[in-house]
Amino acid sequence: MNFIKTLKSGLTGLLIICTFQTIAQRVNFSGNWHYNKEKSDLSDHPAYSFPAELQVTMTADSIFIDAIINKVNEKTRNTAPAKYSLDGTQTKYALQDNLKRLSSCQISSDKKSLLKKSKTTRAEETLRTVNELWTLSADGKVLNISLTEQDDNQEPYTVIGVFENQFL
Repeated sequence: MNFIKTLKSGLTGLLIICTFQTIAQRVNFSGNWHYNKEKSDLSDHPAYSFPAELQVTMTADSIFIDAIINKVNEKTRNTAPAKYSLDGTQTKYALQDNLKRLSSCQISSDKKSLLKKSKTTRAEETLRTVNELWTLSADGKVLNISLTEQDDNQEPYTVIGVFENQFL
Protein backbone atom coordinates (compact mmCIF):
# COMPACT_ATOMS: atom_id res chain seq x y z
CA MET A 1 0.00 0.00 0.00
CA ASN A 2 2.82 2.43 0.85
CA PHE A 3 4.48 1.58 -2.45
CA ILE A 4 1.35 2.69 -4.39
CA LYS A 5 1.12 5.94 -2.40
CA THR A 6 4.81 6.62 -3.02
CA LEU A 7 4.41 5.83 -6.71
CA LYS A 8 1.37 8.15 -7.01
CA SER A 9 3.23 10.96 -5.23
CA GLY A 10 6.27 10.51 -7.44
CA LEU A 11 4.21 10.50 -10.64
CA THR A 12 2.27 13.57 -9.51
CA GLY A 13 5.53 15.41 -8.80
CA LEU A 14 6.94 14.41 -12.18
CA LEU A 15 3.77 15.63 -13.91
CA ILE A 16 4.02 19.01 -12.13
CA ILE A 17 7.69 19.39 -13.08
CA CYS A 18 6.96 18.51 -16.72
CA THR A 19 4.07 20.99 -16.80
CA PHE A 20 6.26 23.81 -15.47
CA GLN A 21 9.03 22.95 -17.93
CA THR A 22 6.55 23.04 -20.81
CA ILE A 23 5.26 26.45 -19.70
CA ALA A 24 8.81 27.75 -19.18
CA GLN A 25 9.85 26.67 -22.68
CA ARG A 26 6.88 28.41 -24.28
CA VAL A 27 7.21 31.99 -25.49
CA ASN A 28 5.91 34.56 -22.99
CA PHE A 29 4.63 37.88 -24.32
CA SER A 30 3.99 39.43 -20.89
CA GLY A 31 5.21 42.99 -20.56
CA ASN A 32 4.57 46.64 -21.30
CA TRP A 33 5.25 47.08 -24.99
CA HIS A 34 5.70 50.50 -26.62
CA TYR A 35 5.10 50.96 -30.33
CA ASN A 36 8.11 52.06 -32.41
CA LYS A 37 6.75 53.58 -35.61
CA GLU A 38 10.21 54.17 -37.12
CA LYS A 39 11.09 50.47 -36.99
CA SER A 40 7.66 49.30 -38.18
CA ASP A 41 6.71 48.57 -41.79
CA LEU A 42 3.44 50.18 -42.88
CA SER A 43 4.27 50.27 -46.60
CA ASP A 44 1.19 48.20 -47.56
CA HIS A 45 -1.13 50.58 -45.66
CA PRO A 46 0.60 53.81 -44.52
CA ALA A 47 -2.54 55.04 -42.70
CA TYR A 48 -2.71 51.96 -40.45
CA SER A 49 -2.33 52.77 -36.77
CA PHE A 50 -1.03 50.27 -34.22
CA PRO A 51 -1.81 50.92 -30.53
CA ALA A 52 0.64 53.25 -28.77
CA GLU A 53 1.19 50.63 -26.08
CA LEU A 54 0.29 47.03 -25.31
CA GLN A 55 0.10 45.78 -21.74
CA VAL A 56 0.19 41.98 -21.91
CA THR A 57 -0.20 39.41 -19.14
CA MET A 58 0.19 35.78 -20.11
CA THR A 59 -0.63 32.78 -17.92
CA ALA A 60 -0.45 29.05 -18.57
CA ASP A 61 -3.79 29.02 -20.38
CA SER A 62 -4.73 32.60 -21.28
CA ILE A 63 -3.49 35.98 -22.44
CA PHE A 64 -4.81 39.38 -21.39
CA ILE A 65 -4.08 42.23 -23.82
CA ASP A 66 -4.82 45.84 -22.98
CA ALA A 67 -4.25 47.92 -26.10
CA ILE A 68 -3.76 51.58 -25.24
CA ILE A 69 -5.01 53.36 -28.32
CA ASN A 70 -3.94 56.84 -27.34
CA LYS A 71 -2.54 58.20 -24.12
CA VAL A 72 -2.62 61.79 -22.95
CA ASN A 73 -1.35 60.94 -19.48
CA GLU A 74 -1.71 58.14 -16.91
CA LYS A 75 -5.31 59.15 -16.13
CA THR A 76 -6.51 59.96 -19.65
CA ARG A 77 -6.25 57.17 -22.16
CA ASN A 78 -8.45 55.05 -24.41
CA THR A 79 -7.98 51.33 -23.99
CA ALA A 80 -9.30 48.12 -25.52
CA PRO A 81 -8.83 45.30 -22.98
CA ALA A 82 -9.45 41.67 -23.98
CA LYS A 83 -8.79 38.24 -22.51
CA TYR A 84 -8.30 35.15 -24.69
CA SER A 85 -7.84 31.46 -24.05
CA LEU A 86 -4.60 30.13 -25.57
CA ASP A 87 -6.19 26.94 -26.91
CA GLY A 88 -7.84 28.58 -29.94
CA THR A 89 -11.29 28.88 -28.37
CA GLN A 90 -13.21 31.80 -29.85
CA THR A 91 -14.06 34.77 -27.64
CA LYS A 92 -17.07 36.86 -28.64
CA TYR A 93 -17.19 40.63 -28.10
CA ALA A 94 -20.16 42.88 -28.78
CA LEU A 95 -18.99 46.13 -30.32
CA GLN A 96 -21.63 48.61 -31.50
CA ASP A 97 -24.59 48.79 -33.92
CA ASN A 98 -24.96 44.98 -34.14
CA LEU A 99 -21.24 44.54 -34.73
CA LYS A 100 -19.60 41.51 -33.16
CA ARG A 101 -16.01 40.36 -33.05
CA LEU A 102 -14.99 36.73 -32.78
CA SER A 103 -11.35 36.33 -31.78
CA SER A 104 -9.05 33.49 -30.86
CA CYS A 105 -5.42 33.07 -29.82
CA GLN A 106 -3.23 30.03 -30.06
CA ILE A 107 0.43 29.30 -29.38
CA SER A 108 2.21 27.78 -32.38
CA SER A 109 3.19 24.12 -32.28
CA ASP A 110 6.88 25.10 -31.90
CA LYS A 111 5.87 27.35 -28.92
CA LYS A 112 7.73 30.33 -30.40
CA SER A 113 4.86 32.48 -31.68
CA LEU A 114 1.22 33.37 -31.14
CA LEU A 115 -1.47 33.51 -33.80
CA LYS A 116 -4.40 35.82 -33.06
CA LYS A 117 -7.38 35.67 -35.43
CA SER A 118 -10.32 38.06 -35.45
CA LYS A 119 -13.44 38.37 -37.53
CA THR A 120 -15.83 41.34 -37.32
CA THR A 121 -19.40 40.67 -38.40
CA ARG A 122 -22.74 42.48 -38.70
CA ALA A 123 -25.59 39.99 -38.54
CA GLU A 124 -24.10 37.08 -40.52
CA GLU A 125 -22.00 39.21 -42.89
CA THR A 126 -18.22 39.25 -42.41
CA LEU A 127 -16.91 42.82 -42.59
CA ARG A 128 -13.26 42.31 -41.67
CA THR A 129 -10.81 39.52 -40.94
CA VAL A 130 -7.51 40.10 -39.18
CA ASN A 131 -4.69 37.62 -38.60
CA GLU A 132 -1.82 38.61 -36.33
CA LEU A 133 1.41 36.65 -35.93
CA TRP A 134 3.28 37.65 -32.75
CA THR A 135 6.99 36.82 -32.39
CA LEU A 136 9.72 37.88 -29.96
CA SER A 137 13.35 38.68 -30.65
CA ALA A 138 15.85 36.18 -29.22
CA ASP A 139 16.60 38.50 -26.27
CA GLY A 140 12.87 39.09 -25.56
CA LYS A 141 13.17 42.87 -25.91
CA VAL A 142 11.29 43.31 -29.21
CA LEU A 143 7.79 42.15 -30.11
CA ASN A 144 6.97 41.97 -33.83
CA ILE A 145 3.34 41.76 -34.91
CA SER A 146 2.75 40.87 -38.54
CA LEU A 147 -0.87 41.83 -39.18
CA THR A 148 -2.83 40.89 -42.29
CA GLU A 149 -6.23 42.53 -42.63
CA GLN A 150 -8.91 42.17 -45.23
CA ASP A 151 -11.90 44.48 -45.20
CA ASP A 152 -15.10 43.59 -47.02
CA ASN A 153 -14.51 43.63 -50.81
CA GLN A 154 -10.96 44.98 -50.47
CA GLU A 155 -7.57 43.48 -51.20
CA PRO A 156 -5.78 42.24 -48.07
CA TYR A 157 -2.80 44.17 -46.77
CA THR A 158 -0.01 43.32 -44.34
CA VAL A 159 1.71 45.66 -41.90
CA ILE A 160 4.38 44.90 -39.32
CA GLY A 161 4.35 46.61 -35.96
CA VAL A 162 7.49 46.70 -33.82
CA PHE A 163 7.08 47.10 -30.06
CA GLU A 164 9.84 47.45 -27.48
CA ASN A 165 9.58 46.21 -23.92
CA GLN A 166 9.58 49.12 -21.52
CA PHE A 167 11.27 47.27 -18.66
CA LEU A 168 13.97 45.21 -20.33
